[in-house]
Amino acid sequence: MIHGRVNPNQTLETQGITGVAIAHYNYAESALVEAAVVRDEGRLGLGGAFLCSTGQFTGRSPKDKFVVRTAATESTIWWDNNAA
Repeated sequence: MIHGRVNPNQTLETQGITGVAIAHYNYAESALVEAAVVRDEGRLGLGGAFLCSTGQFTGRSPKDKFVVRTAATESTIWWDNNAA
């Protein structure tokens, strides 16, 4: 079952995702928050913000860092870290 507007060229199946019984597409923010609250995935705070806990592992890993090679970083970073 599909809820919301779907781009027929970008369905879950065309992305390699199969076996999904219900898919929610392009919902407005209020509908997303309502669905999450109904499923007990979070709650609304006093000011109306959606609050949720992502569990033990939150944020990005400290080792998950990326630096883009530019003219400014070319001479200041040792790019050949495999030769260490």
